Amino acid sequence: MKKVEFEKIIVRNFLSYGDEPVELAFKQGINYVTGYNKDQKSFNGVGKTTLLVESLSFVLFGKTYRKINQGIIKNYENNSKNECSVEVFFSINEDKYHIIRSISPNKLIRWKNGEDKTRTIPETTKDILDDLGITKEIFVNIMVMTNDNSSAFLAQDTPLKTKFIEGIIGLEVFSKMFELTNTSYKDISKTVVADEIKLAELIKSIENDKKYESIENDKKLKAIAEHEALIAQLKQVQPIDNSTDIENIQIQIVKLEEEIENHQAKVQKGLIKQSKINTELKAEMVKWKEMDNKLSICPTCKKPLEEHDTTEIDKEKAILQAKIDKIKGELAKLSGAIEKVQTHIAENKKNKTTLSAKLTILLSEQSRFEKSQDKISNLEADLRNIRECVNPFSEKVKEGEEKRDALSKRLEKIKSKSRIEEAKKFVASPNGVKTIIIKKIINHFNRRFNFYLKRLNSACSCEFDEFFEEKLFNKKGKEINYGNLSGGEKKRVDFALLFTFRDIRRLQSGISINISVFDELFDGAMDSQALSAVIELLKEMADANNESYYIISHRPDAIDLHECNVIRLEKEHGVTRIVSN
Repeated sequence: MKKVEFEKIIVRNFLSYGDEPVELAFKQGINYVTGYNKDQKSFNGVGKTTLLVESLSFVLFGKTYRKINQGIIKNYENNSKNECSVEVFFSINEDKYHIIRSISPNKLIRWKNGEDKTRTIPETTKDILDDLGITKEIFVNIMVMTNDNSSAFLAQDTPLKTKFIEGIIGLEVFSKMFELTNTSYKDISKTVVADEIKLAELIKSIENDKKYESIENDKKLKAIAEHEALIAQLKQVQPIDNSTDIENIQIQIVKLEEEIENHQAKVQKGLIKQSKINTELKAEMVKWKEMDNKLSICPTCKKPLEEHDTTEIDKEKAILQAKIDKIKGELAKLSGAIEKVQTHIAENKKNKTTLSAKLTILLSEQSRFEKSQDKISNLEADLRNIRECVNPFSEKVKEGEEKRDALSKRLEKIKSKSRIEEAKKFVASPNGVKTIIIKKIINHFNRRFNFYLKRLNSACSCEFDEFFEEKLFNKKGKEINYGNLSGGEKKRVDFALLFTFRDIRRLQSGISINISVFDELFDGAMDSQALSAVIELLKEMADANNESYYIISHRPDAIDLHECNVIRLEKEHGVTRIVSN
């Protein structure tokens, strides 16, 4: 345990204390602090708490006990231009400290074992906190005891008692933690609920989009099937491309027409030749007839035939007959050739007619083929478009699923955080770690409480549970109520609680301070027997622990002063001074 022993304190221009430094050396035993305010003709407002509590809080922590505005801490009543300062000497275990804190100018000086350890004011304040190992709140809670610490504690509702006990044993952090974690848990829970609603709505939206996606897919498959069936049907209308056959037949027809035309030209040429031969034949036949008719005059010499030799005529006649025969032979040959060519023409025309008929059929079939191919081409283009067409709901489903997955991950993280916050909330809750800690110390608390009740000759005992629900028992073991106790008996219980709280504070903080201040605790209604028991107990504790107890009172006749060190203060013209010590 860290042991803090204060030796003396010096104040100057601090609150009601004036320009002349006021020094108070802390003395072991019981010290009675009283005083008189001449300005107000009252025992109040003299500066008793200022000298013992406000000054220590200010010099150590830079803040007064009662959170007084720093602008009015300096005493301006005497128009002093000197600084407002508080100076304290103390030891922590084996180390000696000397601290001076002032206003106007603002300074903070720290000596440790005679060596100046001063840094900046914030840094030096932190050094002091590190030296002490506790905060201002814990420090004054250990050192100062007021009516607020114990008065009518047992008459309070359980929540107020619990809150007070938490402050005494340093568990208020759990209440703050519970408040923070509960708020955080509620906020996270709201977020979880909101995200769960969003997720549910998103899942429903995805399901609807999937239904529409399925409908669109069915429509697409149906359209594809219909187009494929129609394409197959159209391919059966005229599945063969006759363009090659048509081209071949057209070529054949052209060739036949060319042959016919050539043959017709030959026939025409033959007929012309035949006409010429016939003309020539007729001429020769005329000649023949003329020779054969026995003409009296020679057609050649114009002499009578009897004057000629008929042999010549016969020769000529034979020559003419041979010529005629030759012409007839040529004519017959020519007629045969013409007839043969005409036969070829007839055959070609027949073949042409056959081919033309076939061509007509093929052209008709090709027309159907080309029309079906156009339709097939259009249908295949439509089919490609249908197949390539993206289902608009597929994209919506994809986007929805991505949002769903992202929201699910986020929700899982938030739920995980919510579970952590819930666990933290439980840990900080009244039924959490705090209860475990209280259960561990409640027996010690009850022992100390009943020890002080016994030392103060109380007529009752008490037991607290972990929820600080108390049960009071009289000496016969019968349960009684705090409200039914007499005023003096209540004070014994209150002081027993006060001393118990003081012990618990010290136990929890791990620090022992040689000064305890009882601020106006003895001014209330307390019978002389109870007061004597308290004073006796304080004397024993002061001797046993080498401690200093300062009883602040505005009633000079409150206690028997013969065994006390009496410190009398006087305030006049706004300035407090020590008149006796």
